[in-house]
Amino acid sequence: MAFPNSQATFTLQKLLDKVRPLGDVLPVLVNVGGYQLEPFVTICTDVYRDIVGVPFPHKWNEIKLPHFYTNSFQQDYVVLNPDGSSFYNVEWLTRGIVVELSSTSLPKPFGLVECGRQIGQQTGSWQQIAGWNNPTFVAVSFPNYMLVYGRWGAGDMSSPTVGNNPGPGSIYTNPLGVSVTSATWVPTGGGEIIFWLNYIPSGMVVGGELVISAAFPVAFNNSYVITAISGLSVTVSSVTNPGVWGAGGVAGISAFVPAILGQGANPITQILDPNENIQVVTTYGTCGNTQPLWPASNAPPGTRTQDGTVVWTVADPNGIGVRIDPVPSQTGVVFQFNLIGQMPAIQFTKLNQTIAPFPDKYEGYFRQGIIAQCYRYATDPKIQAKFEKNYQIWIKSLNDLRSTQDRELEENRFVVEQTVFSRGGSQGGNWYGAAWPFNNPR
Repeated sequence: MAFPNSQATFTLQKLLDKVRPLGDVLPVLVNVGGYQLEPFVTICTDVYRDIVGVPFPHKWNEIKLPHFYTNSFQQDYVVLNPDGSSFYNVEWLTRGIVVELSSTSLPKPFGLVECGRQIGQQTGSWQQIAGWNNPTFVAVSFPNYMLVYGRWGAGDMSSPTVGNNPGPGSIYTNPLGVSVTSATWVPTGGGEIIFWLNYIPSGMVVGGELVISAAFPVAFNNSYVITAISGLSVTVSSVTNPGVWGAGGVAGISAFVPAILGQGANPITQILDPNENIQVVTTYGTCGNTQPLWPASNAPPGTRTQDGTVVWTVADPNGIGVRIDPVPSQTGVVFQFNLIGQMPAIQFTKLNQTIAPFPDKYEGYFRQGIIAQCYRYATDPKIQAKFEKNYQIWIKSLNDLRSTQDRELEENRFVVEQTVFSRGGSQGGNWYGAAWPFNNPR
């Protein structure tokens, strides 16, 4: 998500007040103000587009993508915000890491993600993770309509996903295991606790055992007999009031179920319904025995459909998704993707908008761009002739700004192991460096 920038407070109105007194630009902006916004807001939009258009990852323009988790044989992932809404606010990916959630070690192992522009569709049998490669994954962004989707109830032959479609009774296992989102004790019937979980696994049934661990207060951590299940709530008997629910909480169906089970053999988590809506699993569980009642075509993003205990949510075809390489295996390690990208240019519409996230300390660069663009809109040919020269001067100032911000060492780099003339062996072909400073020429 993007946070408000307390270091970016300059409004378009403040910039207008600074440049309007300049004699050459006054004829262009003399009537701007109140309800007359043009051409100033268009000029500011053009300036911002040029600033973020350079192939440079400005720190002030970075955004974290919502996390997503690897799934069985699935290469493409629609990215959704935590509330289930579609994600749009990224222009290109810059870097990222993956965290091995299935590991019980602390801190958990991680690997690097290399971000590029294009990856072709693959299947899980072409390449698998044999170890911690560097990078561990490659990731690229696509609009959602370009990703690969399954079909509910479709066979595995001649399928766009090359198999792995959901159908009657399909089970979706949450890659994070079963966690407690809230709980409360009520004195009804001698006392009971209602736990709300992130999903209900197929093995959790009335009369079975519910094991709660890692909860706060610790009085909630215990083994209980399940007396009722309704939606995502599980009711258990408890004569003792454990207190006011705090946080944490991992739910298991026996004392031997770990907090994170690892990646289950899930069907693909994104499909096209019969009305061509993009549907994404947002609540894990077990699909119903028949096709759910899907919404009409062009359903609004965020529309939810109940399918047994699974919930599908409509995603915007023009939202952002990610394709990864290599393709995950059917079961095993769960990777959490933590990706970072650059936000797209802002479309300005009013004078009280700030130029956030562009920082105030660089306001002069923005103002110089406005002045140059004003010459383009001038009706006097002599003033308009100043545009090209001033625009090039401004572009040079942007390159200077880029150089100012580009003084740090890159995290992602490579060092060659041998020269192109290497003949192997221990001499003659090694690259100069700390491990081989003199290269021992023969």
